[in-house]
Amino acid sequence: MPASKALIEQLLALGEHERGELGDLLLDTKDADRFALAQILLDSVDDGMTESERAELDAAIEESYTDMEAGRMRPADEVIAELRARSAQRAAG
Repeated sequence: MPASKALIEQLLALGEHERGELGDLLLDTKDADRFALAQILLDSVDDGMTESERAELDAAIEESYTDMEAGRMRPADEVIAELRARSAQRAAG
């Protein structure tokens, strides 16, 4: 069941930090209505991004989900080790 207008208004009246935390929690759900509510809350948080920057970020996140679902991913510790090695090479050279 979609959130009522009254509930959305009450949630939007929360502080920016609280809206962000609640939106993050709701994003972890598989329920479409809760996910939609999370989007409303997170869109109300001023992150300093322009609409085009936000669209670019959303597209990159969607691409990441697609890669993850297709098994195209690497363990984080492996990626971090590679980045640290590159940084050390730059610093040495």
